[in-house]
Amino acid sequence: MSTLSRVLTAVIVSLVFLGQSPMNSAEIVVDGKAVIRGIVVPEAPCDAVTRAADELVYYLRKAADVEVPIIRETETDHGGNYLFLGDCRATRSVGIVSSDYPNHAGVILIGSNAVYMAGNDATLSTGTQSLGTLFAVYEFLEKHLGVRWLWPGELGEVIPHHDTLVLEPCRENVAPKLASSRWRTWGRDVDDNGWSENSTRDNYREETRIWLDRHRFSFDSKYNLGHSFEKYFERFGESHPEFFNLLPDGTRRGNPYSWNKGAGKYISMCVTCPGLVTQILDDWQAASPRPSIINVSENDTSGYCVCENCLVADNSPRPTKERREKATAEFIAENVDWVKELGSVSDRYCAFWRDVQNAADKIEPGHTVGVSLYANYSEPPSQTMTLNDRFILRFTPPIMAPFNDRKVSEIKRIWEGWSRTGAQMMFRPNFTHVQCFPIMYHDEFYDIFTFAYKHGMAVTDMDSL
Repeated sequence: MSTLSRVLTAVIVSLVFLGQSPMNSAEIVVDGKAVIRGIVVPEAPCDAVTRAADELVYYLRKAADVEVPIIRETETDHGGNYLFLGDCRATRSVGIVSSDYPNHAGVILIGSNAVYMAGNDATLSTGTQSLGTLFAVYEFLEKHLGVRWLWPGELGEVIPHHDTLVLEPCRENVAPKLASSRWRTWGRDVDDNGWSENSTRDNYREETRIWLDRHRFSFDSKYNLGHSFEKYFERFGESHPEFFNLLPDGTRRGNPYSWNKGAGKYISMCVTCPGLVTQILDDWQAASPRPSIINVSENDTSGYCVCENCLVADNSPRPTKERREKATAEFIAENVDWVKELGSVSDRYCAFWRDVQNAADKIEPGHTVGVSLYANYSEPPSQTMTLNDRFILRFTPPIMAPFNDRKVSEIKRIWEGWSRTGAQMMFRPNFTHVQCFPIMYHDEFYDIFTFAYKHGMAVTDMDSL
């Protein structure tokens, strides 16, 4: 079937359903009894469809005290009401083609004697599965049954009771609002420490995973952009010292006065070095498979290079000589904050990112460049610096809780400044890096998050849950 035929079929079916009278509504439960005869799945359902069916059974039982069986499509007859899930003949017959939907997207179609829920359930290149049908079911449960999930586990469920559940014909498209939404829900401490039993830990992890799915969070691992150059000093420290920052004392090494005591893993790069761009693209081309995003995020560190080219590339209102001299004086004095004398170095990094993208386009056009906005390159660049929507900027400003009005305003200012460059924005703050509850900042977080969403947010990657 051609794309045009699919579209016409979907439109015609939707118009027919939407034109039906209330008497032809889809009856799921009436007076405490199930009218729906079964939840229909394909002959070989994928995991997303199996989970979706199990969730429907569970919540219909909880909400209406009815047991609805899960059946294969060949077991259905031509009469009675059914809930059809996934890529089966019935969903295709009403114009739903699962492969037409983006990752984790799908549709709810309610007719006079059936409900169809399906979406993209393909296996992704990363080995994970798109959850289009499952997310359509969660949308259905939330919108039509009133189910809410306040926190993980059964205790967090809010399930209104329904003696009667009759649904009006409609078509509802379901899709994530962001390209990827990640929560870093556990790390070494959660994995290993403080649990009375391993089974308690495992149950926590599983309940959290399910809760995140129920809220339609969907992580696309191509946006898992860590620090790019952690092994570069080990690889090139001797053969290509010009790749690395020139410190005020004339050496190319890690900053001895930083929190990491100058570890090579955290050295910053000399981003005006042409050979560095060449090496980055050599590594990118050698990777198999070749990443769709070229990650050039710095090594969890400030930009320390004081070479002439880097300082000039900053487009600073302060003279290059003055900045270098003051930074050198503070460095010699072993002041841990000597780098502050350089001011913002965002422009040098913007130029570097553009150099990487331009060079990559000569090899294979169309790829995205991933970067970090961090430390002394978190301030928005000068107005002469523009980017494009093939940059993804990981927003990690050096501002953390507890929040006040000044901090909230600063975060908004910085975010808006970068969003004006034309790049895609990733919300990747370290807001919960140090403190724990009972410090409360949900109002401030909501204010910041909604502002960011309205100003170019494409991806989220939260440091903890």
